[in-house]
Amino acid sequence: MTGGGIYSIGYMELSYSQILSNTAQVDGGGLQTGTDSDIDSTIIHHTTIAYNRAEDRGGGLYHDNDTVFSCLSTPDFEIKNSTVSHNYAGNMGEGFMLADKAKPART
Repeated sequence: MTGGGIYSIGYMELSYSQILSNTAQVDGGGLQTGTDSDIDSTIIHHTTIAYNRAEDRGGGLYHDNDTVFSCLSTPDFEIKNSTVSHNYAGNMGEGFMLADKAKPART
C-alpha cells in the first residue's frame, strides 16, 4: 500500500491542512502524489506533514512524475510555507522524496 494518508494521481492542491500520523507499507507515509500528464501538478501551501511513516521511501511525502511528457519544463511539484518534520522512511527520503523525473518549481 502506498500513500498512507492521501494517494493522488493527477492535479492536487492542498492548503491549510495537516497530514499527521499515517503509515504506508511502501512509499509515501503521509501522502503519495504523482502526475500522468504534463498539465498535472501537486501544489502544497501552508500545510504540516509530520509523524508519518513509510517502510520504503518518502516518510512524509513521495512524489513521482510518470508521464511520457517528462522532458517538458513545466514544474509538477510545489511546496511553500509548509512544515515537513518528524517523519520516518525505512530506505530513503524521511521528510519527502521526489522521484527521478519530478520537476519541482523553483521560486
